[in-house]
Amino acid sequence: MNSKKTIAPAITINGKEFCINVGRDVIRALGYPTHICILEHDQWQVLAMTPCEETELLSFRVPAGFPDDGMKKFRIYSQSLVKEIIDDCNLDPGEIYAFKGEYVETMNAVLFRLSEKDMADFCDMK
Repeated sequence: MNSKKTIAPAITINGKEFCINVGRDVIRALGYPTHICILEHDQWQVLAMTPCEETELLSFRVPAGFPDDGMKKFRIYSQSLVKEIIDDCNLDPGEIYAFKGEYVETMNAVLFRLSEKDMADFCDMK
């Protein structure tokens, strides 16, 4: 059985703290990379996370031991990135939004649709 099909990648975006919390299954789906890149397509309201080299634009280091160490968290603090996402998607900057992702094997990426109709219920993701 392919484990990438049985996991549930997810992120939360916190406008107050300018933070993106990356769920454990995002990193599992991507094959445990050391760095990920975030790509945004504002017209389609899609965010993609892909493995990358540390030298690439919008590259973020995955914390050592994450996702298997239950005490570790992967949070990306970027005022400009979070503000851009919130503005492009017409989201309330004072709220926390949760999004379920989908691993696309042909792209080796986890895609998150950021439109309001695709938002996950935050309580269901805890």
